[in-house]
Amino acid sequence: MSDDGPALRGAADRLDPDRVYDALAERLRADPVAPAVVAFPDGSVDYRCRPEVGAGSRSPSRRELGEAIASGERKSVRLVPEQGEPGGQAVNLARGAHALGADVQLFGHLDHDAMTAFPFRTHSMGEPAAVRIVTFEDGAVMFAEESPDIRTWGFDDLLAAAPSPEAALDALAGADAVACCNWVSFPNMPTALRTLAERVAERRATDPPGGDDDRPVFVLDPGDVVGSDDGAVAELLSVLGALSDAYDVVLNANRREVRAVAAAVGITGDEGAPPDPEAPADPAADDRRIAALREEAGISGVVMHARRRAAMATSEGVIAVRNLDVGEPRRWTGGGDRFGAGLAAALGAGWRPELALALGNAAASRHVAETGTGTPEALASFVTDSEYRPD
Repeated sequence: MSDDGPALRGAADRLDPDRVYDALAERLRADPVAPAVVAFPDGSVDYRCRPEVGAGSRSPSRRELGEAIASGERKSVRLVPEQGEPGGQAVNLARGAHALGADVQLFGHLDHDAMTAFPFRTHSMGEPAAVRIVTFEDGAVMFAEESPDIRTWGFDDLLAAAPSPEAALDALAGADAVACCNWVSFPNMPTALRTLAERVAERRATDPPGGDDDRPVFVLDPGDVVGSDDGAVAELLSVLGALSDAYDVVLNANRREVRAVAAAVGITGDEGAPPDPEAPADPAADDRRIAALREEAGISGVVMHARRRAAMATSEGVIAVRNLDVGEPRRWTGGGDRFGAGLAAALGAGWRPELALALGNAAASRHVAETGTGTPEALASFVTDSEYRPD
């Protein structure tokens, strides 16, 4: 396992948990987040849809519709679409990191008219997926039609998208943070990441930018791995270990995904309890899971983000930050991508783990509460609003 970089060290002087959002607001106003961030490799055109059944434009709840389909009562559902908009985990993360002040490069699948000019450097690797986000009063369900370009993507496509292969490697080796998203949708991801690890390690060995403290952070959000083959998940952890030759590697996932990854490699977090991704929250068990996953993969950190709290396991223990309280969200999707943006940007900038978790929480919470990607000032104001502060 690699030595942790400075952003993942320093447990002896942890911030008071009751002051972490005050400290975040002060930091956002005094010290803008300005790391170099590279995000890759997905992209989608998202069509938000409202389901309707019967006459009168009635929209059922998610539970109602599910039960009607399961019983055979409902044979058809109308989907009322809105205009397509840019989406995908890497795209959303890049937009969120840019809003925070990061110098962003996006390597994505962007060949579509809906992928309008972004305010940062982009390199397209083909056509995006088409995603229908069906929004109910009690949640949302996404249906993705993957592009063949995504299904066949590999490391050579990453190199070919930049002005030159050397430019691509310069970006991947020289960034402060590299954010890899949606592993579950890319069959060739394991091979591509192993090659990336080898090429970046070679580049840094021959032209080191300044020692261990200058190692980039590599943040991987695997996407919805629930239901994945155990062998594929074990391979994911093996690949993350290989990436540690070049990066300080952090696995970032939500509670259901963390539980699914842990279960695939025999980690329960409980004394013999079955690892159920849908089980009620148990913070102590979750903390044991992420600590065990970090050891199993041999990486610098594992992050679990959830509605009530976010936690990170590092070599010096588990750090947890309570989330902001936004009540019922106005938007059900995209919050996890904004969390990843805050986390990657903060770790890339060398911020301590609890501030990185707090920034991720703030970016995600503001997105779902106010449907906007937060700037530093907007997020500083958001976290100081007593309406949202955790009890």
